[in-house]
Amino acid sequence: MGVLSRKAARPRTGCRRGQRCWRRVGRFVVLSINYRLVPWRHILALEEPDTVVAMAQADTRAAVRYLHENAAQWRADVGRVVVGGDSAGAIAALWYGYVPEALEERPEGAGGGAVYGINAVVALSGAMKDEAFCMETPDGVEPYGCLISGATDHTSNLSPGDVPLVLIHGTRDHVIPYVNAEAVARRANATGVRNLLVSIPGAGHVPWGQAFDASGEYLDQWLLFLTGALNLADMPCPSRADAIVQL
Repeated sequence: MGVLSRKAARPRTGCRRGQRCWRRVGRFVVLSINYRLVPWRHILALEEPDTVVAMAQADTRAAVRYLHENAAQWRADVGRVVVGGDSAGAIAALWYGYVPEALEERPEGAGGGAVYGINAVVALSGAMKDEAFCMETPDGVEPYGCLISGATDHTSNLSPGDVPLVLIHGTRDHVIPYVNAEAVARRANATGVRNLLVSIPGAGHVPWGQAFDASGEYLDQWLLFLTGALNLADMPCPSRADAIVQL
């Protein structure tokens, strides 16, 4: 699970490759958090795993608050904060962005959209339906035989005005079924939420290699989307006094 805040910088306008845009930006604050874990036997025993996700979501809120509290010291731009993760971390990030029970009011003057202190969500192999560890199925077939198969589906919580969303998912993922990520993207499209679904054909759960391959086709897609979603081109250029802060 990670929280990313961009420091003041500006890529050239008209940038067409996401990696080049972000290299030109060059300065970031990155927080990587360890949220509370629950033993597997407890997770699989749950009919509704929302309690477990809510714990991780609360820890994520604490990390974002910590970022805001220390933003001045780190010279971090709290108006351009991304929350993201993979697998369970992706689910927690989606909860942070779009589940109303999990939202928290922003303090006076805080940057961001309707959600406290964040401006975009990146979910690698995440979804919003309580369904996981299913039988392998051909592409497009509804999941079945899932070890976690609750009745709750938060997909419909996405609403107009929500923060932008990146979904990265392998089409052969049976841990968090791909069709449930597709459902999130459809809901985002239906409600006008700016979003990008990066589908990786034939990939399974958490395809880090493909998603972050600098020579592949996917990394540029979602970095370029974030460049626009965070409006990086309108940021002022950094002064020479700016330096990377070691956390």
